[in-house]
Amino acid sequence: TPVISSNTTYYVVNTSTNAPVFGAATNTSIGAGANYNNAGQYEIFDVNQPSTLKTVVMYASTAGNRTIELRNSANALITSTVANLAIGANTVNINFALTPGTGYRLALSAASAINLFRNSAGGAYPYNIGGMVNLTASSAGGGYYYFFYNWQVQKNNCTSSPIAVTATVNTPPTLTVNSATICAGQNVNLNSSAATTYTWSTGSNAQTINVSPASTTVYNLSASNGPGCNSTTSATVTVNSNPVVSVNSSTICAGQSANLTAIGATSYSWSSGQNVGNISVSPNATTTFTVYGTTGNCSASSIANVFVNPLPAVAVSASPTLVCTNDGLITLNGSPSGGTYSGPGVSGNNFNPSAGAGNYYSVYSYTNNNGCSAIDSVNIVVSICTGIKTSARAASFLVYPNPAADYFIVSSTNNNGLSLTVTDALGKLILKKEFTSTTEKINISQYAKGIYFIEVKNGSENVYRTKIVKD
Repeated sequence: TPVISSNTTYYVVNTSTNAPVFGAATNTSIGAGANYNNAGQYEIFDVNQPSTLKTVVMYASTAGNRTIELRNSANALITSTVANLAIGANTVNINFALTPGTGYRLALSAASAINLFRNSAGGAYPYNIGGMVNLTASSAGGGYYYFFYNWQVQKNNCTSSPIAVTATVNTPPTLTVNSATICAGQNVNLNSSAATTYTWSTGSNAQTINVSPASTTVYNLSASNGPGCNSTTSATVTVNSNPVVSVNSSTICAGQSANLTAIGATSYSWSSGQNVGNISVSPNATTTFTVYGTTGNCSASSIANVFVNPLPAVAVSASPTLVCTNDGLITLNGSPSGGTYSGPGVSGNNFNPSAGAGNYYSVYSYTNNNGCSAIDSVNIVVSICTGIKTSARAASFLVYPNPAADYFIVSSTNNNGLSLTVTDALGKLILKKEFTSTTEKINISQYAKGIYFIEVKNGSENVYRTKIVKD
C-alpha cells in the first residue's frame, strides 16, 4: 500500500481460473461420413454451468470463410463468428459465452459455403464435457454428427466476494474476547474485537476462532493495527463433564409391561415423552427407547431395547358341544399340544357331562419356549334329556338332518292318526303338528340353539320319541 496518514479501507477478491476441458466427438474417425454441403444441419446441446465454448475442430474440403452461429432452442440467433478455414483440419477460435439452458444449437449460417465433413454414423450421444456442456443429438438424429469436433469448453472464472480490510493508523487495538463454559464434546466461538491482524495461541489468524477443548483451556490472543501497534488478551474455555447415562433393556411377552430405569444424571427425558428416571412401557412389538440425561447444562443419551415375544396362538374345540347328562365323555382338542385343560367336569383332556345340566367352559392354557402363555375356552351346554324312550314302532320313523339348522324332516311309513310335538330341554311345548303326509318338514329357524325333544303319538299312545340338536 502507499503511505497513509488516516484510516483506509481496502477490498480484496480472489479469482480462480478453471482449466479448459475437451469433449464431444474427438475427430471424424467415429464412423462413416463424407463432405457435406447443406447448412441446415446442426448440433444440439444443453449448458449446465456458465462457461465459454473456446474452440472446435472443423474439417474443410475447400478453403474460405464460414460463419458459425450459436442459436437458442427456438432457433433464434444469439451470436456468431466468422472463421477462415484452410483445406483439412482447422482449430477454430469461437469463444462463445454459454449460459445454463437447454436445446442450444451450434450451426452454420445459411449463406455459408459449407463443404465440411460430417459423420453419417458413429455419433454416440450424449457427450458430456466436464459437467458443463452436454451434446444430446444432431438435427438429423440417429448417429449423425455435424461439422464441429473436439469442443474445448472452459468454466467461467470463480471470483470471491470482496473482503474489506481497514488499516488504522497509529491506534493500537483495544482488545476484548469472550470466555465460555461448555460441555465435553461441544465447541464454541471465541470472538475478538476489531483489529487489523490476529494471532491466536492455536495458530489461527482469524478474528473469530472455533475451539473444542477436551478440558478447561486458556487461549491467548495478540492483535495489531500495524507495526508497533499491538495488544494482547486471553480467553478461558471451561469444560464441564457430561453425565454417563445408562439404562436397562428388557424382554417381555406381548401385552406385558417392562420397567426401564435410567441412572447417571439428575434429570431425564424419554423418547416416549416421560420426564422421570423410571418408566413403565408396554410396546406391541420390539421397540428401542432413548433416554436423555442432564446434569447442569450437560446432557448424554442411552438406549434401551424392549424385546417383545409374541403370545402363542392357542385354540381348543370339542364335538359335540350340546350334550345330555347321560352322554359319554367329550374329548377336548387343544393346540399347540402340551398344554393344560381345566374347568368344571374336566379331567385330563375329557369333559364329563355327568357334571350336571348347565353351561360349562372348558379352558386350555399353553406356555411356549419363551415363557409366554395364552388360553382359549370352549362352551359345552349340558341338558338333562330324561324320558327318551322308543317304542317298538320306532323303526318306522326317520328324523333328519340331525343336528339341524332351520328345519328337520320326520318320515314315517304310515301317517294315519299321527301327531308330533316338540319340547325344549326344560319340557316346555314349543310346537305341535298333525301328520298330513308320510313326510313332514318342521320349521325351527325361529328357535334358539340347543337340544329339543320330538315325540310322535298315535292317539294317546307314544309311538316314537327322540332328541334333535339345533345348531
